[in-house]
Amino acid sequence: MNKKEYNKAYRETNKERLKAQREANKEKRQAWIEAHKEELKAYGKAYREANKDKCRECTNTWRKNNPLKVNAHNKKHRHNQQKKYRTFINRIKAINGCQNPGCKWVGEFDPCSLDFHHINESEKRFNLGSQYHSKAATIQELKKCCVLCANCHRQIRWGKLDASLFPRCKIQTERDR
Repeated sequence: MNKKEYNKAYRETNKERLKAQREANKEKRQAWIEAHKEELKAYGKAYREANKDKCRECTNTWRKNNPLKVNAHNKKHRHNQQKKYRTFINRIKAINGCQNPGCKWVGEFDPCSLDFHHINESEKRFNLGSQYHSKAATIQELKKCCVLCANCHRQIRWGKLDASLFPRCKIQTERDR
């Protein structure tokens, strides 16, 4: 019996014991990592700082060799950003409600039934809520808008209401709360 065959036979006969041993080692390792978390963080940071070029090169190589993982990460990150953006937009809509003082639809509106209306269309850079933009750009765009229920927004589009009389959006950011 050669060494390869012996090792295979050994693993087969001691399968359960080796599995239990691996689990015990895994638990010990996790406990050790948890106990030394701050030290490991500091070490990693110092290493990356001292080896910036090497780390950048390795990262770029890994990204080239793992495009599927990179795409999955980017997709997840993009989804999280879009979710935060949507939450921010919906919060602005909820704070403002329909800003037409003469609106016949009274009560609380669901964010899906509220629209942003650019008071001066020539200043419009992009549609709010249709795609992700930076928070700063979104706030700049919000300052040019008022929030209206879908009914009032359609009346403005048909020329039955004058949007210039309505107040602009009240913008409340995380810091303002």
